[in-house]
Amino acid sequence: MESQKPLEIAEAGYLLREGAVSATDLTIAALEKIAERPELNTYISVMRESALRDAETADDEIARGELRGPLHGVPVGIKDNVDVVGEVTTAASRVRGDVAPGDAAVVASLRAAGAVILGKHNMHEFAMGVTSENSSFGSVSNPWDPNRTSGGSSGGSAAAVAAGQCVAAVGTDTAGSIRIPAAFCGVVGLKPTTGALSLTGVVPLSWSLDHVGPITLSARDALLMLEAMGFAHGQLTTVNPRQFNVAVPSYALNGPMSDEVRASFEGCFSRLVEMGCHLHEVEIPELKSALVCDFVIALSEAASYHSGFRTAWASYSVPAQLALAVGLEFSAVEYLKAQRARQALRLAITGVLSTADVILMPTVPVAAPHRGSRSVTVGTDTLDLDEALVHYTAFANLTGNPAITVPAGLTAGGLPIGMQLIGRHFEDRRLCLLADHLQRSLPPTQRFGTHSPGQ
Repeated sequence: MESQKPLEIAEAGYLLREGAVSATDLTIAALEKIAERPELNTYISVMRESALRDAETADDEIARGELRGPLHGVPVGIKDNVDVVGEVTTAASRVRGDVAPGDAAVVASLRAAGAVILGKHNMHEFAMGVTSENSSFGSVSNPWDPNRTSGGSSGGSAAAVAAGQCVAAVGTDTAGSIRIPAAFCGVVGLKPTTGALSLTGVVPLSWSLDHVGPITLSARDALLMLEAMGFAHGQLTTVNPRQFNVAVPSYALNGPMSDEVRASFEGCFSRLVEMGCHLHEVEIPELKSALVCDFVIALSEAASYHSGFRTAWASYSVPAQLALAVGLEFSAVEYLKAQRARQALRLAITGVLSTADVILMPTVPVAAPHRGSRSVTVGTDTLDLDEALVHYTAFANLTGNPAITVPAGLTAGGLPIGMQLIGRHFEDRRLCLLADHLQRSLPPTQRFGTHSPGQ
């Protein structure tokens, strides 16, 4: 792997404005990295010709001083359940073959900001999973170790950012599908506040839990992407960590996690305290219902959406068929009970965040498991893989709070560990800025993706 330091969005923008690099250079470099590591299988389609045309247009505009913002000329990838005009939105299923007639709202916003759209990222079929191994276009591999899962369902997006195959990416998140792969691939993933970004043009999994958001190298990049994707709440540009009260739930302190994840978790306590943050433990008993609530709501809503395509179900993968069959079995009573428990959880989290500024938790309890795993071992316990990986992420989809994962160190074997901060509704900017402080408190070698191990 190369030792070249990866370019963050702000750095790329500066070099573009100074003429030290061109959008065409950045696009060609990303295309070359895609070709260098085909085993990662991060893209379902690469839009080489249109990307180079758009890069050339960006170069001409920048040369004329017609600057559109930090994303102008920056290569970005799009998860393949998000519409890009003229491309098939497969959602990693060969069942879908229609060309998108227009861009999704977030893609249109990125184009308006001058971003260069590189292509469509591989993912877990219909976003119904957390490994990105169940795709009609082949499994996505983790750039740190191709024998490991990239996580999912936005696995192609996270792996591409980590491998330098785009500067930033768009993913979606229903129970952790941005944050889980970002943690496994050593990058940053942001699930914004519910409703902060438009879902128009995004293939739904669960309409009341779905979110679209950025995957980037840094938390500050995540904020720049968030703005370019259409976020328009507040103008905050700096924060003082000494003003932050950080709640640490006993649910996490006493929850499942490997020894190395726990050590990283405790290391975050120390770094936040050194910054001047105030940490305190909180009890949130309602978190215990989060996994069941998410499971019932997500699968019920998925079954409702896909019921319109029942004649095509035989062509879905077996895991997708089984998931939808389970969703069809839930009654209206069970669905409404889950929604009622969801409201209780939302009120509990709102209460915690009335005195705390953010909540700190691990993103996932383990580093990336081997591909093909169906369970993970944590201490003496063997846990179902899917349930384990969403253990700390699913609740933020239920409550609608913004949640971000940042790199928080490496295991002894050199695999990334992610740590998660959850903020108040529509305080996404504040959350990203604190997360950026936390990320930059790490040694430089542990801050970014795999194409920069020596920096």
